[in-house]
Amino acid sequence: MLRSYASEYTWTLNGCEDLIAAVRRAEGVAHSFGWTSAEAAALSRIVLELGGNALRHGGGGTCRLEAGAEVADVIVEDRGPGFPERVLRALLSGLGGPGGLDSVRKLSAQLVVQNLPSGGVRARAVMVARRAVRVNLRTLAEMAA
Repeated sequence: MLRSYASEYTWTLNGCEDLIAAVRRAEGVAHSFGWTSAEAAALSRIVLELGGNALRHGGGGTCRLEAGAEVADVIVEDRGPGFPERVLRALLSGLGGPGGLDSVRKLSAQLVVQNLPSGGVRARAVMVARRAVRVNLRTLAEMAA
């Protein structure tokens, strides 16, 4: 699904300082769109978990945040060797994973993890603000009336 975002940010992740800065910026972006404190904290947690995995297991990488008033995509690509095929299959079937992927799965509407052809891993989490869910449910109720 193609979405139009009001903002896009990219941060390089070479160390803990970069990760902490990305987490803080993601939370600030969420607040700037009127997301609740809980939603902003959840978005920053997703950045923390995916970015932390990139640092721990992939030697660093990049974090891209594409955000709007209702939806945010967090895309982290690392510089590691990628997952062995059996681990990737387990991840895709929802059987946990390293460094907090379960918590990312719980916080996001969608989580996609894939090996990149050139090496490394791309993890993409989509988070939907609860306000968007409420608006869509109200719209559906109005259409049904």
